[in-house]
Amino acid sequence: MKKRTILIGIVALAMLVGGLLIWNISSVNTNTPVLKDGVSSADWLGVFHDSPIKDGIKTFNSNELGISFNYPDTYVLFENKSSAPDTYNLTVGPKEPILESLTRPTTAGGAPTSMYLTFYRKSESTSLEEWMRTNSGQSNFNSADPTNALTPVTIAGVPGFKYHSSIGMYDSSDYVAFLHKEWVVVGVVYDKEKENRQKDFQTVISSIQLR
Repeated sequence: MKKRTILIGIVALAMLVGGLLIWNISSVNTNTPVLKDGVSSADWLGVFHDSPIKDGIKTFNSNELGISFNYPDTYVLFENKSSAPDTYNLTVGPKEPILESLTRPTTAGGAPTSMYLTFYRKSESTSLEEWMRTNSGQSNFNSADPTNALTPVTIAGVPGFKYHSSIGMYDSSDYVAFLHKEWVVVGVVYDKEKENRQKDFQTVISSIQLR
């Protein structure tokens, strides 16, 4: 009888432990966002794109925007057509921090370190530099700040500029800007966590192909 009681106690304990494990696992799975290709994950991020991977590199391709580029396989990419007229935003960032940001309110902690490529439609007669100076809210270019000097660069065979700015979401960020068809494309890396994402940003910018 005593052995039977002990056996029943062991079985009950095993069931309790097993139940707790299942509950914990299900809780984690419930709280961890699941990214699905072509599905919006959050209003501020937009639609997730599950890009193909080759040799540790992902490749994003958009026929609508006429652009393709590479980015690290540890990153995820989202495309968002902004509520602002004729504006598209591509967010490219480390997977884990972005997943973590999706589990909390958008007002708590802000967006994680990410790279952004934003497409602004412009009039045909406007030059790139003129657009940047007259649309500082989009370019974050401050012509009155001598540290924001424009440096000419070539991106995918197209003339553009690179510059540094303290305007925007975070204290200090590096930008590039170039023209593509009817778009002004502004690229920026926000390194809020000081993770030095510049190398990854350069991987994206140097791999851009336009068509």
